[in-house]
Amino acid sequence: MVRRRQGDVARLGASAALAAFALAASACTTAPASLPDDPVLTDAPAVNAPADLSGQTLGVRLYDQLRAGDDNVVISPVSLMGAFGVVSAGARGQTRTALLSSLSLPDSPSLDADLGALLRSLEREDGQTTLSVANAVWVQDGFGLKPDFVESVQRDYGALARPVDFRDAPDEAAGRINAWVSGQTRRRIPELLSPSSINDATRLIVTNAVYFLGDWAQPFNASNTSDQTFYRADGSRLSTPMMYQRGYLRLLETGALQAIDLPYRGDRLSMTVILPRTRGGLSDVEAQLSANLAGWLIALDEEEPRRVLLYLPKTETALSYDLIPQLTMLGMGIAFADGADFRGIADAPLAIGQVVHKTFLRIDEKGTEAAAATGIAVEQTSAPVTPPPTFRADHPFLFLIRDKETGAILFLGRINRPEAPAA
Repeated sequence: MVRRRQGDVARLGASAALAAFALAASACTTAPASLPDDPVLTDAPAVNAPADLSGQTLGVRLYDQLRAGDDNVVISPVSLMGAFGVVSAGARGQTRTALLSSLSLPDSPSLDADLGALLRSLEREDGQTTLSVANAVWVQDGFGLKPDFVESVQRDYGALARPVDFRDAPDEAAGRINAWVSGQTRRRIPELLSPSSINDATRLIVTNAVYFLGDWAQPFNASNTSDQTFYRADGSRLSTPMMYQRGYLRLLETGALQAIDLPYRGDRLSMTVILPRTRGGLSDVEAQLSANLAGWLIALDEEEPRRVLLYLPKTETALSYDLIPQLTMLGMGIAFADGADFRGIADAPLAIGQVVHKTFLRIDEKGTEAAAATGIAVEQTSAPVTPPPTFRADHPFLFLIRDKETGAILFLGRINRPEAPAA
């Protein structure tokens, strides 16, 4: 299920994105209210996908489960890996195998150390970019977690075990969790869980929050933004603020698509936009993601920057997902059933009862004053002899926000209906 949240949001500079994810483990003696009744959802076999710490494989596989319909899609593979990394540290036997296979993570003794190191390496607060990744474990007061689990998830994932009273004070517990998520995401996701999502069987909730704020290396001039037509996949049209710039950017062009890379200040992080050549061509490009995304990104990174006329819509979107059905189809069903094996967490029988994933994305013109000066200097270079190519994102497109150094995919999704950011 996907829900859109509307509301006023303060301006966040050139681009801001964040995600929060929660996983609730409930005692198996009480069936989780959110667990689907359809047995197909718990019987789907695990799929052996290539192991991938970057989150690219997970992102594409989960996106493929979510792309039906015509809504916007925004997911954070890094956030999902962070939360499930904590959970998999306590999974055993077939449950662990299914978890890691579904997430396309390697089943190796060093997984927790390697994944934790990757997540820590992404964090930065350098005046150019803000990127934070945080984990927490919320446990029913008096419920016995195994000391090895508590120690390992705090060491590898920075996930401190925090006691709360799910049983007798669900409102207070939800309030503490939501306050933590809101703080980690700079109030962009003010509520991850409602008190009604906590039941008598809830024993453990694992949360992960990812927050990103970055300024374009080549910012857009707001005076060049104008209302233009955006052509949706269903053939309808809407008017949306369209940003414009002439910049030196990496551009890949094939018969079916264009892909452009928009670096953020510091050049380690970038947004890659993949645009079908035709207005109705998004579904064809989506169908090629699994086989071709890695090759497209390699080819794009090998391109030399060149002058491009770029049109990109301003947009803001907030989405919420209940991911149990999609993760079950990826092969994780055993983790949601009474036969789940989380004996590395506690001796009591546990199963996952809820998976919530919320994301927020904002794209606009802004950069810092220094970045704007750099952009102006770019505009003053000599004009090319031949007309520059045009990248006009006036119809549905895919995007990734990625870390060039590690290959990690922070956010992945599509924009099919741009919504102008709040002033």
